[in-house]
Amino acid sequence: PFFSSASLCRATATMSSALPLLPRRLCTVECKNATPQQQQVVYQVFPRNHSVVSRTDTGAYAVRTGSFDVLEEDLPRIKSLGADVVYLLPVYPVGEVRRKGTLGSPYAIRDYLAVDPSLLPSAQPPLPPDACRVVDDDAPATRAVVRLADALHRENMLFMLDVVFAHTSPDNLVAQEHPEWFHRGPDGRPAPIVEEWWDVVSFDWSVPVPAMWDYLVGVLQVHCVARAALTFAYS
Repeated sequence: PFFSSASLCRATATMSSALPLLPRRLCTVECKNATPQQQQVVYQVFPRNHSVVSRTDTGAYAVRTGSFDVLEEDLPRIKSLGADVVYLLPVYPVGEVRRKGTLGSPYAIRDYLAVDPSLLPSAQPPLPPDACRVVDDDAPATRAVVRLADALHRENMLFMLDVVFAHTSPDNLVAQEHPEWFHRGPDGRPAPIVEEWWDVVSFDWSVPVPAMWDYLVGVLQVHCVARAALTFAYS
């Protein structure tokens, strides 16, 4: 990964954007002999829960949550904190099979080449799953991701996307078409390497599988060609 806990030498501590009346501060800790990249500040975002608070004409507070346009609106504030990189936790659709809870974990990925429909601009009507894929430059999902990336670049910040190549949801098409790429349970079927992770199945990285590597590299290429994520964090 471009950044790791060992190499990230300047940490940030900020107050939540959901508490607008409290002061916000940026705390930094400098490390000797660190490169400019290692001194960059990373602001992590869970897009599904990220909120923007505004005051209405009546003096009440209004909260908007959980879409790319909400995050885009908040970018000037994030930049003002000293952030150099905005790091998005997974933005993919969540699997249905063995889902944990109502919304599921963003790390149980159903489609590496799509965006969770709930993250697309809130003014846009809900889209069917096929319209949420980013393989077509004119697709609504592609345009939404590119718009967010462009907004980040205008603020002179990098876009880091969390790509999860440790596991997928059981109903990911890759797990269905290539079960041989995955760790197997006692029954011989794809399974997680950690029992508590029952909502995912784990890739088997113990042996070289060039076809699997080619597929996953292709996933990165799709996101790069879309001018979206130029930096990746690998899970």
